[in-house]
Amino acid sequence: MGGLHYESHGDEAFDRLRRQADSLTRNLGVDIGRTRAFATASSDDVAMTGGLVTVDDPAVLAEQMRAVRARESNLKVQRLLDRAERAADQDDYVGALDLVDEALELARSSFSAWLLRGRCQIGLGKFTEAAKTISVARQQAKDPQGVRLAGALAAECDRAELSAFATELNQLIDLGQLDEAEQRIRDRLRDRPDHPILQQNLCAVLLLAGKLGEARARAEAGRFEKLLRVIAQRECEPQIEAARHALRRGNTRAARDLLDGCAGAIGDSEHFVAIRSYVHERAARGSRLIVRSWRKTDAAPIDDDTLQWLIEWLVQDELTVGLEALENEDYQDAQRYFEAAEAIDDRCHLVAFLHAAALFRSLFGQFEGERKSTLDEAHDVLVEAERLAAQATRDSKVGAPSRDLAGTIRASLDIVREVRKQVAHAEAVSACVARFNSLVQRYERVPIRTMEQLNSARFSFRALAQDVDRLRREGSSEPREETALHDLTRAIARIRQQLDHR
Repeated sequence: MGGLHYESHGDEAFDRLRRQADSLTRNLGVDIGRTRAFATASSDDVAMTGGLVTVDDPAVLAEQMRAVRARESNLKVQRLLDRAERAADQDDYVGALDLVDEALELARSSFSAWLLRGRCQIGLGKFTEAAKTISVARQQAKDPQGVRLAGALAAECDRAELSAFATELNQLIDLGQLDEAEQRIRDRLRDRPDHPILQQNLCAVLLLAGKLGEARARAEAGRFEKLLRVIAQRECEPQIEAARHALRRGNTRAARDLLDGCAGAIGDSEHFVAIRSYVHERAARGSRLIVRSWRKTDAAPIDDDTLQWLIEWLVQDELTVGLEALENEDYQDAQRYFEAAEAIDDRCHLVAFLHAAALFRSLFGQFEGERKSTLDEAHDVLVEAERLAAQATRDSKVGAPSRDLAGTIRASLDIVREVRKQVAHAEAVSACVARFNSLVQRYERVPIRTMEQLNSARFSFRALAQDVDRLRREGSSEPREETALHDLTRAIARIRQQLDHR
């Protein structure tokens, strides 16, 4: 008898898995575009307003000015003003102003010329000069209608000036220069202390700067209802944050009590109602006693997108550091933070998506490093990653990348299962060769002398032949395995033939 030699090559299977996984993950990106938090006052919420809306439609005002000009007795002046208006309609205010000044040299008391001059100066942003020009026009008015027309243009000048000022303020706010914005408004208020738009803008800047006391006083004095609601929300933020921490600890009773303290101020806030409903839902999952102490009006149905917003707000600490770890390719820390978030509430789609990405990246990072996962470990990690990614596939924000990730994970999982199958087949072939060699060595050491030994040998080689035949029927893509099985079949057949003739 003679033994056979066969050695399975498991490393090649891992190399194939690593190469295919690399091609699958090359273009996978983690990109989230959603930041959710409890509604906090921002420059968008309190953008500077451009002025009061006047009752005079600009088109109506222009038509009225044309009607006044049509009554101009000096035809040459009228033609100059017509040309000036056409230039102004094309935003050529410099050219229009030259024509108006030429008309005023011919008719210094022309009401329509002074009006059009004021309009041109407004267009050029020369609001102080425009106000003086409109004052002259008012003096030239010959009837109440002319006075009203001059007043309407003065209101338009005021609105345009405040609109330009609001643009400047918003630019300062965008740059974070709140103190400068506040000072500019206060400078304006020295001359116009009761102007409602300036008061409203000052209130908004104070709110953004966190000066809630003065902001509330001015909002109440000016009856700025929208700003009052935002101020109330800012004032309740400490209680809301405390309620968030209570929820993170699972203490729904404390969260409810904290929210009750805010109900009077912001009870009609959409975000507040959503948080309150979430607390009720969490309490319902944990304690019937708490549920009975709540009124039905405390809870409202929570749609899925709102639920996701709430959970992201709740676990924002873990999300922030977990995402940072993920971006820094520290996948183990990222997994730890995402697991902590899931311990608070495991329904967050964003966390599930990022956790799946961290698991997936970590696994194939190991394939590229010194530490190699076993196929069983890789399989279990991919199964968990696929479950997490599937959880987020219908999310309105991360659904698309989650579907892409889930598809990539499934493809990798198919590869792992195929490689596991191949490795199992290779190990079975190796085991059959080892059994054959062991039997051969056994009977070489201890020759068959009795019928009992002969029957035992026949049984052992027959069982081995059946296993080899099964492996051959399963087939293999590895020529090395096919050769080993072929040689094994022939060797077993030869020995069985020898045993049968004894």
